[in-house]
Amino acid sequence: MERITDIEKLRESILANTPDAFANQVSEAINFAQLYHQGETRYSGENFAVHALNTGLIASEIRLDTASVIAAILHQVASRRHKSEIQISTIKGEIQSMFGDDVLDLINQVEHINDATKINKESNPKVLRKYLLSSSDDIRPLLIKICDIQEEILTVESIPLEKVKPFCKKVLEIYSPLCEYLNLNEIKKDLDERAFKILNPDGYDLVTKLLEENSINDALKKSYLKYLKLLANVLGYKVEIKGRIKSKYSTYQKLSKYLKEGKGSKLAEIRDILAFSVITNNINECYSFCEALKTFTVEIPELFDDYITHPKPNGYKAMQMTAQISEISKMFVEIQILTDEMYYFNTYGPASHIAYKASKARFAKSSKDLDWIEKIHKSISEHVNLREKRFSIPITGEIFKNQIFVFTPKGLLIELEKGDTVIDFAYRVHTELGHKTVSARVNGKPAPLNHNPDTGDVIELIIDKKKVTPNPDWLKFANSTSTKHKISAQLKRSLEVARK
Repeated sequence: MERITDIEKLRESILANTPDAFANQVSEAINFAQLYHQGETRYSGENFAVHALNTGLIASEIRLDTASVIAAILHQVASRRHKSEIQISTIKGEIQSMFGDDVLDLINQVEHINDATKINKESNPKVLRKYLLSSSDDIRPLLIKICDIQEEILTVESIPLEKVKPFCKKVLEIYSPLCEYLNLNEIKKDLDERAFKILNPDGYDLVTKLLEENSINDALKKSYLKYLKLLANVLGYKVEIKGRIKSKYSTYQKLSKYLKEGKGSKLAEIRDILAFSVITNNINECYSFCEALKTFTVEIPELFDDYITHPKPNGYKAMQMTAQISEISKMFVEIQILTDEMYYFNTYGPASHIAYKASKARFAKSSKDLDWIEKIHKSISEHVNLREKRFSIPITGEIFKNQIFVFTPKGLLIELEKGDTVIDFAYRVHTELGHKTVSARVNGKPAPLNHNPDTGDVIELIIDKKKVTPNPDWLKFANSTSTKHKISAQLKRSLEVARK
């Protein structure tokens, strides 16, 4: 991705992606950013407005609505790093007056994400990702933050050395996986490659060398796409063909995994280093195209699967084969043949890679708990389709609706199940802490131990260090099976001690 540093060129590029109806507001936002970032520089000495406008440009390139693009441009004009509280209040008042409540709310939500990722350095990255996805009814602030991260990693060399690796670690653990959830695959790949190169330069160089030695590049991918398209033309089919080269980071992870399993570390071992999807019009075409491939390529029979006739338990359907097209390359590639309906279901439905990761089970059955994946992607598509006519278009959906995310007073993020109580929280933090709990405060106010917290609550536990036996009444309102087991087990131990 080529970064623009000239303010006027940035203005041109952003406005080129802006619906005509909202061009004046966006131009005003660019002027506003220039005015309030005046005199502010980044670590490199670059005018801060350049970063702000590049963030807005990325937001416009992924087709976010105008309110989001303006929020992206203005996401740090009221930063505590450069402004006093009085200045911040004044600037936010002007933003509200000039651009409306929605833009101001988006900026405030982006600030909330910044705060959450700063104070949760010790939190489980997976839990933090889930919290960021579920803590707002609208995921646009998260999309804006990803645009900000994408822009920051392009200039990572200007960040102080002691901050570079923690930033790149955060990119790989939090923002890159979030890109996958939100179908920002190109941004995900770019984040992965750049962070990987900094965190593990030897690993990055190794994979780069292996790819070069095997001539795995965009030219090779295009050769396969051309071949598959030609085969479709011979058959008289109008198909859509998608192809991708596995990212260097994913390739390295797979090589490392194979090495640990004793499978060797050759690139040829990774059968999906190049992968293609042939999307046909109907099932009959799937079978005909598959037969044609079997005739004209060298396949590995034991890696062929007909998941159309025999779908996976999660509903995944496709003809799947590993083949070598010798006139193009000696590499074996993975080819899926499926209908458009199957492709959509496999990409966004319960059979998606995202759902597979969320369920932690390779052949997990379809679950309504993962319906949000498809709903969010539909909402994103509707958002893009409406951006020409509407200034502000929320992207909504109930994400991880069965989880609650709360904080300890030190900012540690704790994941609970819906229906859990304060006593469940206590035992989730630590078993001994649970035993010693006597009361609690939620958001600074006294709360009973049977209180059901909400996402975002801060829970402070009051403990008695000498206390070792839980209250038997807790079993009446503890929600978690794990909590109940810990309480029962400790009550049993206490009873046995008393008998002695």
